[in-house]
Amino acid sequence: MIKAYIALLLILGVAMAAFGILAPLGGGLIIAAIGTAAIAAGLTLVGVELRSPAR
Repeated sequence: MIKAYIALLLILGVAMAAFGILAPLGGGLIIAAIGTAAIAAGLTLVGVELRSPAR
């Protein structure tokens, strides 16, 4: 379940960052920032998953 959550965070983060960069009128900056935060959260969870002991 956590792997699906990580994948969803990364995919949506990239999509939001790309849309935020391409969005007109400056409102895209907030969307791009949220997308970047989602990517960072996903990468943090990848690191936690890699460092956790094997089950």
